[in-house]
Amino acid sequence: MISRYREVFFGLLIGLAAGVIDVIMHARMQDRSFAEELMQPHIEMLFYRILFLALGVALGLLLWKKNQRERESRHLAEPLWINLAERSPHQPSLFSVRHVGYSFVLGFAAGLGVTSGPAQ
Repeated sequence: MISRYREVFFGLLIGLAAGVIDVIMHARMQDRSFAEELMQPHIEMLFYRILFLALGVALGLLLWKKNQRERESRHLAEPLWINLAERSPHQPSLFSVRHVGYSFVLGFAAGLGVTSGPAQ
């Protein structure tokens, strides 16, 4: 489950880290120990720490959604790669540019003309 939702998990970790930093800063300002501030926070500080967690999770969810769409588009473009490999076996450099992006392949498939040399 963590591997599937790793972006959300990392967002949660970022929110927790921000909360811990806030606890440390507030404890130093109030001349309290870390444990005291963590166990007996003021209600305003508790609200901010929950807000840090919520923002971290929201950031993780947004990133997860973006990456999910990208994974889906790669899955949809995979048959296009197979078709291009079957149609143009004389162009082995096609697979070396796979990581440049699928817009390259889609432009090639649309007949816009793509060279395998450096961009000018």
